[in-house]
Amino acid sequence: MVRGQRQANRSLKHIRRDAKQVGDAFRGMAAAAGLFSGAALFRDLIRAQVQMQQITYTMQAATGSAQQAAQAFEFVRKESA
Repeated sequence: MVRGQRQANRSLKHIRRDAKQVGDAFRGMAAAAGLFSGAALFRDLIRAQVQMQQITYTMQAATGSAQQAAQAFEFVRKESA
């Protein structure tokens, strides 16, 4: 009876250790996913900024000045709302 109890206790210790390792692995994967998600968001924000800058330069080239480009851009904003 005592020997069976010891064996059961050892098995439970192994199960606890394995469960902890699985939990640690999941926490690590969650952290990695969070970093990846944050990096993807940052990349998308940079792309959006580059695209906006390209639009601004295009408007300046089309209108001939930064002031006229700003007016044209404001018109586009109002019309798209």
